[in-house]
Amino acid sequence: MLKGRRSSIAGFFLGMISAWLVAGGAYPGAVSEAGCPTLLSVQGWFPNSSILYETAGFTSEEQNEIHDAMEDWTANNTGWNCSNVSFSNNLFGPNYTMIAVDGFSNVDSSFGAASQPFQVNLGHIISEGTIFYWGAHTDTSPPIYLWNRNGSPDYYRCVLTTMLHEAGHSMGLSERPFLIVQGKL
Repeated sequence: MLKGRRSSIAGFFLGMISAWLVAGGAYPGAVSEAGCPTLLSVQGWFPNSSILYETAGFTSEEQNEIHDAMEDWTANNTGWNCSNVSFSNNLFGPNYTMIAVDGFSNVDSSFGAASQPFQVNLGHIISEGTIFYWGAHTDTSPPIYLWNRNGSPDYYRCVLTTMLHEAGHSMGLSERPFLIVQGKL
């Protein structure tokens, strides 16, 4: 009796999964996230662009994380979405400049990084810059510094995810429309 019950339960679950796959067109574990970023008034780089970028003020390990972020954007832009925008590191005639400074932003001392288009044509970015502010801090007393450049894997993960986030602005994406939880980019 137990053996028959097991096969009935297994059959029931297999039937449910099959129906879900056929009806939903999804797969188990598929995730979609609500609250995607809105688009900026600037549409990002022109479609099918090859963007040259340069870095300054970063350690070689930090530069590796930035290169990885730009390679991720290139892989997704040329393989998964329709922009076909690619990024490559080039010191001569870059469209996109990423720099690191020891100070903090005069707009908001808590900005860990910020991006700004330098030149726009027909609603598309021609050149852009991103600044990492290693001295970013809260306005509390004593201040809490946002960056702990201790060389840990978590630190380098934060450099990578921050660059992924900031490069998203160059693709025309705004900030996420909901509260960002500390430690989640």
